[in-house]
Amino acid sequence: MPAHRVVIVGTGFAGIWAALGAAAARQSAHAEQDVEITVIGPGDSLLIRPRLYELDLRGTRVPLNGILPQIQVRHVDGMVNRLLPDQQRVQTIGVAGEELVPYDQLVLCAGSRRAVTLEAPRHHGVDNLAEAQALHEVLDSFGKTRPIVAVVGAGFEGIEVATELTERADVHLIEQGDHVAPGFGPAARAVIEEALRDLNIAVTLGTTATPLDDGNLSLSNGTYLTPNVTVWATGPHAGNIGAAFGIQHDELGRIPVDATLQTSVDGVWAAGDCARAVADRGHLALMSCQHAMPMGARAGANAVRDALGLRTERYSQPLYLTCLDLGASGALLTAGFERDDVLATGESGKQFKRYINRGLIYPPSGDAQALLKLGATRQPSGAAAAVQRRALRSAALRRGITKGEPDRASQHLTT
Repeated sequence: MPAHRVVIVGTGFAGIWAALGAAAARQSAHAEQDVEITVIGPGDSLLIRPRLYELDLRGTRVPLNGILPQIQVRHVDGMVNRLLPDQQRVQTIGVAGEELVPYDQLVLCAGSRRAVTLEAPRHHGVDNLAEAQALHEVLDSFGKTRPIVAVVGAGFEGIEVATELTERADVHLIEQGDHVAPGFGPAARAVIEEALRDLNIAVTLGTTATPLDDGNLSLSNGTYLTPNVTVWATGPHAGNIGAAFGIQHDELGRIPVDATLQTSVDGVWAAGDCARAVADRGHLALMSCQHAMPMGARAGANAVRDALGLRTERYSQPLYLTCLDLGASGALLTAGFERDDVLATGESGKQFKRYINRGLIYPPSGDAQALLKLGATRQPSGAAAAVQRRALRSAALRRGITKGEPDRASQHLTT
């Protein structure tokens, strides 16, 4: 029996990168025989969730058997049924029935879900693969006819969905705020607004939408919409996985963590969408894979290091980039948490978006050394991040970064 058992809840970006970080820390400490790492999550693949707004969903599933066995991590295929802090066990239910998984260190990477429940007919989402596939099937059913699609929510996800769907439908975008892209600054928002105009997307602002039993929408401005399809993109919520430990969560369901990503409970860590973590000088990490991956790697490594009595390390992410797909209008690349330092637009931005969506966010399946190296990657200092941010203003440098990068999505077209 191993001396230390590290259990990771979740097989999304944070969970898989937590496994990579934990395995790399275990190898660095030469503790392969002393530390057992287990990941709990349903299914046999990592879903590349940031791509679910796309019309081509091929290659969005990365088999876990090309990742976890290579780094000697066990996978329990199942859902977490209960957390049992007093027993230091996780109760799961899955393909093999119920199982009690004991832990010494626990890393919570449970992710997030859309806050709105879809119940009315003709209402869809892109929160998971099944939802995205169902939306595509409905769009396919219209044949050559262009349906009217209402997209509720003009944040990051809503804009990407709306601009992508203009290839197949006439789109109406609904936002409760006073302007689209509320998380972006004015310079970046001007680029987005121009793209929406160029793509002939109708926009209704300052309005909330309520689904009706017949599938239509009642708007708070007193009007009704009768779209053929409605897509909800109203933002994520992390739930409250910390409740079993008595941990208070914030308004988005996230668990507060310290600088090392440990919760208020010794030996319990959190990363990704379910963690409320400070990324840089008071900026909170956002609910995105860009933050989930390094957070997961740090939390997983710290769980192993803490178990072995080694010094844990702080999480920091001073360089934040946003790359927003704008469909046929290209993409928008910005730097900084204000999302207003525009680095690239149009085709130049689109090239960088392809690099992210089809390469950067994919783990190098089947390559144990590359996986461990990815888990051990150190986070840049503030000075290094500032240099990178300035350098990314150069189109030549951006092309150099993306040139020759493998199209890892194409390696999984059959999954």
